[in-house]
Amino acid sequence: MNIIKKPIVKTVLANFICLILILIYLGIFNIQIINFQVIKTNQFINISSIIFLIISITILEIAYRKEKAQIFSIGIEILIFAIMTLLIKYLPKAFGYTIEKYTQTLIFIFVIYYILKCAILYTKMKYDELKNLSDIKEIVKEEPVKKEAKRKNKKIVEEGK
Repeated sequence: MNIIKKPIVKTVLANFICLILILIYLGIFNIQIINFQVIKTNQFINISSIIFLIISITILEIAYRKEKAQIFSIGIEILIFAIMTLLIKYLPKAFGYTIEKYTQTLIFIFVIYYILKCAILYTKMKYDELKNLSDIKEIVKEEPVKKEAKRKNKKIVEEGK
């Protein structure tokens, strides 16, 4: 039973590690905003955005070559995070927020997203595990049903009786 649960734990743990890394980055970013000048903060945003874009493109290329949907979804998540990082300079100004409120909103969005994702993945993998453990499919095999030929002309059949 422990062998079956390892992929479930591995998947959930990997998603929580991604969440923790995102939270660490946004926490460092909030500290950066408070302690440094605007020019250094803009440079930090630009450099980190480019790094996240390069990482996401690399992951998308790997997923394309290996044809794995799970790796592709991780690449899309990092791409969305890179876009959100790029928009840190513009969206708070457009909506009248402070950058701190924007990053706090991003933190809440990513926490909710990863918790829901982990719950859905855990439920789906647990369902698949229980479905594979059941041997009812092997016991009850579907036999093809033989269909009787339909008679086209019922009047001829009734006259013959």
